[in-house]
Amino acid sequence: MKILHTLYQCKMGGGSLRVALDLAETACSQGYSSAVITRDSPLMARAGGECFFSGDKWQDGWKLWQRLRQQSYDLIHVHDRYCALLLRLIPATIPSVQTNHIIYHTHRRLTPFADVVVACSREMDRHHEEFFGLPASRRVYIPNGVKPQFPSATRVQALRQEYTFSQKYLCLTVARLSEQKGHTYLLQAIASLPESIRQKWQFALAGSGELESDLRAEARQLGIEQDLLWLGHRTDVSEWLSLANAFVMPSLYEGLPLALLEAMAAGLPCLVTAVDGHLDVIQPRANGLFCQPADVESLAEGLKVLLTNGFLRQRLGQRAQEDVRQHWSFEKPGSSTKVSINAFIVPLGCLPMPSLSPDSQQATPPRPRFSVVVPAYNAEPYLQDCMQSVLAQTDPDFELIIVDDGSTDGTADLVRSLSWDTRVKLVQRQNGGLAAARNSGIQIAQGEWVAFLDADDRWSPEKLATHRLVLETRPEIAVTYDRAVFIDQAGQRSGLRLAKTDRPLTAEHLLLKNYLGNGSTPIVRRSVLQAAGMFNENLKRMVDHELWVRLSWRGYSFQRVPGILTEYRLHPQSLSANSERMLQGLQVFLEEISAYAPDLVQRLRPLILACNHRWMARSAFAAGDYSRARHHGLHSLKADPSVIWRDPRAPITFLAILLQSITPSFLFTRLQSWGLNLAHRWFSVQADREQQTLPLSPSHPSSGL
Repeated sequence: MKILHTLYQCKMGGGSLRVALDLAETACSQGYSSAVITRDSPLMARAGGECFFSGDKWQDGWKLWQRLRQQSYDLIHVHDRYCALLLRLIPATIPSVQTNHIIYHTHRRLTPFADVVVACSREMDRHHEEFFGLPASRRVYIPNGVKPQFPSATRVQALRQEYTFSQKYLCLTVARLSEQKGHTYLLQAIASLPESIRQKWQFALAGSGELESDLRAEARQLGIEQDLLWLGHRTDVSEWLSLANAFVMPSLYEGLPLALLEAMAAGLPCLVTAVDGHLDVIQPRANGLFCQPADVESLAEGLKVLLTNGFLRQRLGQRAQEDVRQHWSFEKPGSSTKVSINAFIVPLGCLPMPSLSPDSQQATPPRPRFSVVVPAYNAEPYLQDCMQSVLAQTDPDFELIIVDDGSTDGTADLVRSLSWDTRVKLVQRQNGGLAAARNSGIQIAQGEWVAFLDADDRWSPEKLATHRLVLETRPEIAVTYDRAVFIDQAGQRSGLRLAKTDRPLTAEHLLLKNYLGNGSTPIVRRSVLQAAGMFNENLKRMVDHELWVRLSWRGYSFQRVPGILTEYRLHPQSLSANSERMLQGLQVFLEEISAYAPDLVQRLRPLILACNHRWMARSAFAAGDYSRARHHGLHSLKADPSVIWRDPRAPITFLAILLQSITPSFLFTRLQSWGLNLAHRWFSVQADREQQTLPLSPSHPSSGL
């Protein structure tokens, strides 16, 4: 069997030419006679390639017609729209295949001349059906495949030493310098990156094209010349992929780019635009990241996330490499798809991913390990800060569910501004309170572990990674939690931190004090919430506290993880003004717990009241409301004097109230300042000790950055 591949428009070579050459080599290895004719290209030494076309379309058309008359071919396979036009010159007795690597409007007029039309992406196949009117018998979806060949680790190390970026990370893009590839948006995004990122990263552009001089001029105007490497057209792309630490493809539209598949095969984490072709390959949060096409802000935000997170890059790169080897490689045994064309059986590429095969309606992304639920009511002032702390996690395996609980401000619009990140989900509902909002998030959560974060709080970047170490290795633990530090309304940390405890938390301990601190510290197994119930919607206050008591009462285990990983925002006006409502909420809280633990509540009620008054006294004191602090301190001692030795922080609270009452104000102010500084130093030492136990984010092994 004799096959002819024709390609006209790739003078320098490119993805479509490499596809044609790969198909020709595969056909030759299986005993077919296969040739490729195109224009002059550095790649044409492969597979018996012939530089056939000169660039004069009329002369080239005549030459092709003569070639087809003089030589007998069993199949003609065309790979671009000009050669598709030349199909009209082919005798009707010769079967023909047309592969559309990118959709052009002219293809609609050209497809009638081919026996079978191949789409390399799912969206392109849909286009062939809906807009070109091609029946299933004349169209087929066959994605491109790659034959990854990369240099050894020794060669990679030697190459890094040859270049001036040997002490920097390298972000690579491989594409023709044309309007389609979106380089101008990439340059503007690089220019908007913080200096701290640009000092650590070099950006390499491999490719040549008609826009090269314009792009170089734009780079000079943006002041980023020193950040860029202009590599020109390369025949050693595999070496540069091995040198790189990240890959970006900002195209405005695509087919199924081989450069992306090869970058994934090299184990590179990839940031690509959410366009056809990319959507077939990239599964967000699993093997790559998406940004919006022609959107500088979205592209810059994606670069910040990718370039500042070594843990994220490692995870995405590993998964990308696994996916390419399994689904997109020519080397995979039996990967050739056989398509019947006029009684001929011709191998045309690799198998589609199972989730993207024609009998599948939609690809199903993998479930995230974490579901982060953020209830938000008129949270616009702090929500951006909150969401960014989640998106900056070193462990990217999460979904972020924002539950807008009937907000009347710009809360929903803030969430929509992050629509480029498919991990972010917005749920809008009528106002129903904290418990109902959290439960709405739990009901749609897909993760194995559910984390809660209030809209005005923040997390440290290592939060999820640290909890994951315990949740994965200790399946008997139902709830993990960490320590929190107070921040003010401006986001500045104070010297106050929530106390830590490593004691086993029984229902009695949790009734006396919420050792988990606040609703933003714990992470719960979703299976536990399904078995024991979600948040109690009868409660308006102490919502999370009741759930922890209930879980402990039912025998579930709690475990504190090391580190101060949560930042709890303190609103001074709420600490004193709401104390009466807090006491009313406490009564409802105890009534709800009495429904399943009446004896425990009855026995501990006086001490519970004492502990809560002590906590309110401390909060009022921290807010500078000394009168209310004395009020709650006296009520604490009156309810149960044993609070002095049964609540570890009670002596400090009562001593501070006493000193304020008997000491002249100027002297007390100095004592208070001295005490806070001392406490801040002590807490900082403790925090540093705990921080040393946190997991580190891996960096590239060949760099000291």
